[in-house]
Amino acid sequence: MRSPFLNISGKRIPRILLGTSPFIGAGQFGARSRIYFSKFYLNPENIVKIIDRCVELGIIGIQALPEEPIIWAIREALKKHEEIIVVPSIISVRDIELMQEFECPLMLIHSAITNSRKVRMLEELLDRIRETGSLAGLVTHTPITTMKWLINKNLKYEALMLPVNKIGYMIDGTLDAMKHLVSKLGKHIIAKKVLAAGRIPVKEAIEFVSKLPFIDVIALGVASEEEAIETFTIAKQLFLKQP
Repeated sequence: MRSPFLNISGKRIPRILLGTSPFIGAGQFGARSRIYFSKFYLNPENIVKIIDRCVELGIIGIQALPEEPIIWAIREALKKHEEIIVVPSIISVRDIELMQEFECPLMLIHSAITNSRKVRMLEELLDRIRETGSLAGLVTHTPITTMKWLINKNLKYEALMLPVNKIGYMIDGTLDAMKHLVSKLGKHIIAKKVLAAGRIPVKEAIEFVSKLPFIDVIALGVASEEEAIETFTIAKQLFLKQP
């Protein structure tokens, strides 16, 4: 059985993270995006309710986007749940400074920056993250292309967050190519888009990534307390029970 935490250089990162894309009404949710934006972004107290439910379920990790309603909700939730661990995506130095208050074990550079391929900018942000005492990582929405590019770069980071799902949603290549490149990079992998924005049944989606030995952590977004109960109960049963 997996430990509920991934340990990297003494930093504890929850194996299962609450994703926050639904809370900003991200475009991949199609017609639901406006509904989610109104429900969560404009009413962040609803984010707090989901975080509360997740903590009750034993899910204390949050993969946080640097949006004010999400940051506010985390602050509110921390008043009740001191055990919450935040693993944010950052876009700028300002985001890094903002997220320092949460004493994050790991900060990830947002895919918009990673995919720009600007080495000097990435080096600067990675260094600034390390200065806070956090580990550093990268996010990409083009895993195959980005990993091929990273292989020849001397960037210092510990983790890579990328889309992994059964139907290849937002993946620019094959699973075999992904496995090969992950092996060559030798970084810890956090899987996002596991549910393909609701296009795959929850159990089927989590069962698929649970059988991939190169996946260390998964981030799962939910849009209601009922979804949280279903999704994270299954995630604990399937993902954490893998050796």
